[in-house]
Amino acid sequence: MLYFRSRTLVVTRRKITREIDPNFPILKDGLALAYLERGDLPAAAAEYQRMGDSWNLAVVKAKQGDVRAARELLKKLQKNTSKESLNPPSMVTLCHAIGDRDCTFNWLEREYADRDWWLLRLRIDPGNDDLRSDARFNDLVNRIGLQ
Repeated sequence: MLYFRSRTLVVTRRKITREIDPNFPILKDGLALAYLERGDLPAAAAEYQRMGDSWNLAVVKAKQGDVRAARELLKKLQKNTSKESLNPPSMVTLCHAIGDRDCTFNWLEREYADRDWWLLRLRIDPGNDDLRSDARFNDLVNRIGLQ
């Protein structure tokens, strides 16, 4: 539903699901992501804090305009995380949120080199809307075969 851009419906359904089964796997970050995509940043931050998700909390901070705090958190996370365990999709999202397009596309290229399945949603993910005007985005979409 998120990819159909029905953000309010996604939030409503995820809340109902949480009432029925608070341990349902998709709820791990689904509700927070729906809040984030809907632009309800305080609710997204609260969900990510509840989950202890520092990566996505940094994304929310950047989207709230606190890019300095997001960059500091990014540096801290990179320092405390081995290069092998850095999650490329998380890095793409965080670099994108802080407005560093070169960093974003460097991590997208790493995902491409790793043949990361996450790239299959590149073209339909609403979070990428502002990247579509960049020639590197279209080049990557074409190389993946999603044109």
